[in-house]
Amino acid sequence: MTNTFDLDALDFETPTIEFGAMGDLDRLADAHNFFNWILDTFEPAIGNSILEVGAGTGTITKKLLDRRPGCDIVAIEPATNLWNQLVATAGDFPEVDLLSGTLADNAWSPELTRSFDTALYLNVLEHIEDDAGELTTAAEHLRPGGHVLVFVPAMPKLYSKLDRHAGHYRRYTKKTLRAAAEAAGLEIQKLVYFDVVNALPYWLVYTLGGREKITASSGWLFDKVLVPMSKFVQMIMPSPPRGKNLIMIARKPTAPLR
Repeated sequence: MTNTFDLDALDFETPTIEFGAMGDLDRLADAHNFFNWILDTFEPAIGNSILEVGAGTGTITKKLLDRRPGCDIVAIEPATNLWNQLVATAGDFPEVDLLSGTLADNAWSPELTRSFDTALYLNVLEHIEDDAGELTTAAEHLRPGGHVLVFVPAMPKLYSKLDRHAGHYRRYTKKTLRAAAEAAGLEIQKLVYFDVVNALPYWLVYTLGGREKITASSGWLFDKVLVPMSKFVQMIMPSPPRGKNLIMIARKPTAPLR
């Protein structure tokens, strides 16, 4: 028996994805102390060709351009309600190519036919159900010796309505993030808790207090007061036992000699 398929009856349309905490993202766009601290930590592993997955509204894209004049960036964003703002922020830069959808959606895009120095996931991996699979795909787009840079929320006991509202599948421990990276065949070079001071305020306001959104005043207090305090503490204690976030630098192994 010969099977026949009605191609017109098949739905190949990519599912619509919307980011549920767009207002929070807008209020955090001015958190320059926080984002600069993260990128300072990543700095030694940031190359000149960058794959930024989950570029959001372009806040980090713009900062990368400021830090790496002459670099080239492919910025991917799956959320349809963030796309117009990303285009407005980064679309006019000749160094930036913008792709709509997930990394897997763009597997055959000509912009991804080359190998990158760096793949960046800043507040992104927690939104992806198959995190190990995502890191595996990211590694496939890296040159040997290239780096995957990951910043995620940490401490599962902090999981809150804010996390749920933002679409987080999880908050990480060192063990769970390490497992995802190693399953992808990556070599971990740095894996530390980050933003130690803000773990307690987050627990009080969002986990215990149940607040679902970031307000303008709490965003200002976080970036202008608590982040500098946290940064100072981690100058003294660079590898704290706990923290609100985790930061990881992982490396794609170089090809074995033949």
